[in-house]
Amino acid sequence: MQLYLGWLPILKDFNEGLSKEIAHRAHLEQEIIKFEEEHARLLQDSHERKMEFEMFVAKQEEELKRLGEHMVATAKAKRDQMDNMMKANMRQAKDWRLLIQDSQAFNQLLV
Repeated sequence: MQLYLGWLPILKDFNEGLSKEIAHRAHLEQEIIKFEEEHARLLQDSHERKMEFEMFVAKQEEELKRLGEHMVATAKAKRDQMDNMMKANMRQAKDWRLLIQDSQAFNQLLV
């Protein structure tokens, strides 16, 4: 029995060391799990931000296309309006020339 009593402090130290090592490993495993969960959350957030950005870019491209089409339509409408005004002015000038010619012809008849 005396022989085994010498082993008790050694076994006690061994058990304390083993307990500390097991606790340390458990703590490390918890930290690893926590970091893996955080990494997965960050990946999910990154994916969501990427999707939001792609939707934003698509919306901006659509808006740019719409504005371009609107500008083309507005320019065409203004060009058509200018053409119509020029045609109206030309008709009015022609009418004035005819009126002047008629007036000159009438004046010559009176003279």
